[in-house]
Amino acid sequence: MKLLLAAAIASAVCALAATAARADGDPASDVLYFQDVYLPYPRPPQAVGAELTGAVADANGAGLRLKVAVIATQIDLGSVGSLWGHPAEYARFLGAELPRDYTGLLLIVMPAGYGTYQHNADTSAADRAVAGVKINAASSDDLVHTTTLAVRSLIAALGQQADHTPPSVHALASTARKSRVKLRYTVSDDSGRSSEVVHVYRKGTHPVATLMSPMEAATTGTVDFVRWQVPRKGAKGYRFCVVATDPSLNVSKPSCAPIRVA
Repeated sequence: MKLLLAAAIASAVCALAATAARADGDPASDVLYFQDVYLPYPRPPQAVGAELTGAVADANGAGLRLKVAVIATQIDLGSVGSLWGHPAEYARFLGAELPRDYTGLLLIVMPAGYGTYQHNADTSAADRAVAGVKINAASSDDLVHTTTLAVRSLIAALGQQADHTPPSVHALASTARKSRVKLRYTVSDDSGRSSEVVHVYRKGTHPVATLMSPMEAATTGTVDFVRWQVPRKGAKGYRFCVVATDPSLNVSKPSCAPIRVA
């Protein structure tokens, strides 16, 4: 009976892990796509998890832009269990699974050590910051607590290097021809990258259209644009406003310009 019960429990655990994982990867890639912290399975007590999520929120508030995954057992790796014990390799794998516009730091914590990844960036400073935090993996909760200490170490070491300067954006008057228009603007940021949201207005403060440009190069002197189809009826009286956001989530002031009709 005990053997049957153990087999049933093991089967249930594997089913939960498979449900959480993508067909091509791991549970953390699903969670970190929308959130900043992946906690191991089974989830730690609320107070232990809150300690870590609070530390990561403080890091992001300081401008570090950070996502963290605590990998306590192979179950947390889903279908990429072969990366168990290889935090640096898993960091690179998971980094490729995150949204393309995420350019912040990724921290992986396993009993075997730390792994860091940041797209097109050197993470040696982050590696040095967490190296001094000894990993305690006596339990899953202990590993989560270790991760909290590592995040605090990152804040202390890198917080002064955080980007607190928002992008500079300038909307340019744009002319519509044959009901089509390029809504033009210039944007620059010290990080060299930004994403933009463009709202089109006619009357009042409620936009009649919203267009987005993904995180791309923000180069001084370069004119960027998004395309918009102007309604055939009542084509006059429109304006548009642009707001830019940099990789550290600093947001520019809106800049607005008229849409002229040729």
